[in-house]
Amino acid sequence: MTEHQYSETIGSTRLFYGTVAMAIPAGGNHVRQVEITLPPFSAAPAITATVQSPQSPGEAFVIYNITLVQDPTQTIIKFSATNVETGVPSDLPYLCSYVVVGQA
Repeated sequence: MTEHQYSETIGSTRLFYGTVAMAIPAGGNHVRQVEITLPPFSAAPAITATVQSPQSPGEAFVIYNITLVQDPTQTIIKFSATNVETGVPSDLPYLCSYVVVGQA
């Protein structure tokens, strides 16, 4: 899967959106995580995201945590998702599509 990230600037408002592959962390394959790095924002941006699998026969993963870390040089956002069937493992690939909007 090719990762895509796009950006638009309207006045002082920045919009970033894209789709990235999620990784299976050391905790097990019932969870997926991905981290993106963006330029800094002047305040906390609005963040939305969804998770989907191009190969899923009906398994659903949902985001349970979005972590935002900002410093003067960058914004780091970490998305964490889990299987809706608690603790049930999956080896399928999952993608995270996100939209981040904030002031430059």
